[in-house]
Amino acid sequence: MWRVVGDVCSPIERYVTTASGERLYSETQRRVVETFLERRTVRRFTSTPVPDAHVRIVLDAARHAPTAGNQQ
Repeated sequence: MWRVVGDVCSPIERYVTTASGERLYSETQRRVVETFLERRTVRRFTSTPVPDAHVRIVLDAARHAPTAGNQQ
């Protein structure tokens, strides 16, 4: 079970640990959290074109993503 023990600017460990410091998330949840923490913003791009099939896959995934207010 998750419990909040810090503010929104605190490191993730504060949010997903017990009072004794034990982590409260599964291996799958840990991987998701790590993905969020390791993300980066690319500000430089190459001139290599992206295959249409890749664009379709990304757009299809985005189409299924939740929206604010769940108004897909």
